[in-house]
Amino acid sequence: MANESKEKACKALISLAKARHLAVKSPGEYRCESVEDFVNRAYFVIGLKFWAVDVPKGFDGSNLVGWYAVRKSDDTVYELNVADWKTGSRIDVRN
Repeated sequence: MANESKEKACKALISLAKARHLAVKSPGEYRCESVEDFVNRAYFVIGLKFWAVDVPKGFDGSNLVGWYAVRKSDDTVYELNVADWKTGSRIDVRN
């Protein structure tokens, strides 16, 4: 059940990322990494990455889009400040 919850949280984040175009508007794939429990197990903290198909071979750089907190009870996505590990503003398709 825990892995299903992680997958559900990841899908919610990726769906939002696609709708908001959080990464560049080029062909590619969003992936969740480091999905872990966070804040008294009420959230998952997720590192979202974007793998573009047009990245040159031998590219040195980061494909990290950002770190996000996904509330387990309803899959709501929040910004995450990794400097102090606090959740920030809610993110949805309209804001």
